[in-house]
Amino acid sequence: RHLATIAHANPFIVFNIILTQIESYDNMIIPLVEALNFMTPLALDVLAYMLPLRFADSSRSKLQADGKTLARWFQHLASFTGSFFRTYPMTELRGVPD
Repeated sequence: RHLATIAHANPFIVFNIILTQIESYDNMIIPLVEALNFMTPLALDVLAYMLPLRFADSSRSKLQADGKTLARWFQHLASFTGSFFRTYPMTELRGVPD
């Protein structure tokens, strides 16, 4: 509930920090998806807007050094995105495929 209170004031900054943590630690995905239950619909739409921006970041490699497997940050973010949209299907999904 405290996270929702903080995110209500400025969701872009809060979700930027959350997504950075998710990219680093995959064990935070499920607890954070559950914590999003207290967010407003507008905050969830802001998160849905931010996800494609993170995937499209061209400054980071989406492959590991071997060139064959996906980078860990990309795997974690993809797993979070799937869990997020599976748990909150009412969130606007139109921006993700673009």
